[in-house]
Amino acid sequence: VFESLTLIEDLRDLVSAQFARGRCRVGWVTQDPQVPSWRLFSRLSFGHRYKAAYLSRWINRYDDRFQCELYDPKRRYDIVIFPKTMGAVFEEEAHRIQTYGGKVIFTNNVNYYEVWGDYFVPFTKPSPDLQRDAIAMTSMADWVIADSTYVAKRAKRHNPRVTWIPDNVNLGIFNRVRNHSARERLILVWSGIPRKARHLLHTCSALASIPNIELWLVSGDVGDPALAPDVLVELTAAAKCRIIPFTEHRLAHILPRCDIMISPKRLCNAYEMGHTENKIAFGMAAGLPVVASPQQSYVEALAHGGGFIADTSEEWASALERLCRDWELRAEMGRQGRDTVVEKYSTAPVAKQYLEVFEQVLG
Repeated sequence: VFESLTLIEDLRDLVSAQFARGRCRVGWVTQDPQVPSWRLFSRLSFGHRYKAAYLSRWINRYDDRFQCELYDPKRRYDIVIFPKTMGAVFEEEAHRIQTYGGKVIFTNNVNYYEVWGDYFVPFTKPSPDLQRDAIAMTSMADWVIADSTYVAKRAKRHNPRVTWIPDNVNLGIFNRVRNHSARERLILVWSGIPRKARHLLHTCSALASIPNIELWLVSGDVGDPALAPDVLVELTAAAKCRIIPFTEHRLAHILPRCDIMISPKRLCNAYEMGHTENKIAFGMAAGLPVVASPQQSYVEALAHGGGFIADTSEEWASALERLCRDWELRAEMGRQGRDTVVEKYSTAPVAKQYLEVFEQVLG
């Protein structure tokens, strides 16, 4: 079924491109090595697909002013979007686009602008070259879209034309919702890159204090073959764990079988402070209450309900204990979270914000 739907989407993209005359053309640059010569959105990896494909398809279907496609350097565009694509090659291409009159939008979801603190997760500390590249693309862009308010504030130090627009959740995929009820054994779920599971160690004492829970770790292979052995040892000592390989559709299938989404973070460096709410938004879309650390984007996402913000081990234990013993609270917070995603973080409202930026950048 998934392959059939993908083929239909590919055909719709190709037909849409043929009837794009009169529309402003928008190109999305990608570093994704999976992009074939036909430049089909469906062939993008997950990290690129939810950035470019879902927004582009919504715009192409519901707005008659703009036509989005994957960038082809042989074509000329009114707007070209560089989603976290940085370095000398991309700077040169951005300059070439601006020279012929095209507008450049740089999008960024990571705080590469500052370097401070304890980078205890491997490969998260920006190198001097990466920091320079991020500042260079930010400075030269005609507009910058930051995926978190924290990153937006830092980007404005280098370019005043910055708009915060969150990541989007495709409710066509994340369309199933948890039916909460009283249960003897509850399932907590976390999703992320394996090396970032080290953040979970912050919650081990809280997890160990709650009886009859199981922790599901939906974690794909993104440069990491598996969870670090020392992390896995500590987690399994605190709670029964199950590791599930990540795909987008598998995550959408797994979440409605769980009870609580957790996302702890040690907020001890500039990188961790700047991340988006996307990780918890998937759980919120599935109607799961969330317990998360006080990262700025998490606090904003849960401002109208949907879960608890917890910092200390005691706060984590208290939040988890309340949710575990009260299924009606889980259901109510789950509804609040789902409503928030539909209103603020789903593809439609996010795509509309992109359209507003397109209008502004074209003047």
